[in-house]
Amino acid sequence: MFVYVIAQDTKARQDLHKRLAPAGLTVWPFAFSADFLAQLENLRPAPILIDLEMPQTGGLALLAALAADNIHWPVIVMIASADTPRTVEAMHRGALTVLELPLRSDLLSAALDHAIAQLGSAAGKTRKRQLARAHMALLTARERSVVASLIDGMTNKAIATALAISPRTVEGHRAHALQKLNVRSIAEIVHLAADCGLDPHGRPSAAR
Repeated sequence: MFVYVIAQDTKARQDLHKRLAPAGLTVWPFAFSADFLAQLENLRPAPILIDLEMPQTGGLALLAALAADNIHWPVIVMIASADTPRTVEAMHRGALTVLELPLRSDLLSAALDHAIAQLGSAAGKTRKRQLARAHMALLTARERSVVASLIDGMTNKAIATALAISPRTVEGHRAHALQKLNVRSIAEIVHLAADCGLDPHGRPSAAR
């Protein structure tokens, strides 16, 4: 398991490497948030440890950038004094927890355990989302149109009129769509969309 460590202080990065290696965690160090963000599209999900008070592109900017990209990897913030407005702001921006420097081993270990557990849950949701998108990709364009119209509350007759097809053809498209999506009702498609990052018309969101 990788842990991304973003801290300008070389000694801080080295210290974390020594402390985390015995637990089987590999530190992937970055001196600046900008360096991490530049590599982000090539990185796989992992916990992030960041020094909030770096002088260039600090932790708050990183949290804002991750939120803007809809990336929800667990972020552990390190700060000299946790009793500051910036700590509150970091939590509001999505930090998993804030640890005061110098780091206590027990608190660091607990925070990383929490981060890894959260990452596992996020990975499960990602797999579920990918499966839902794979099922949605099996629908023909006409089946997607029928399903979207049903979600919008249209009757079979109204859909038939709008698409210039017969109500029986609408019923056929509906039945095929439900079979491909492995659901039994339009209501289940709505839940599928909400749970798996799809909008009600079957278009994927950008979440990672």
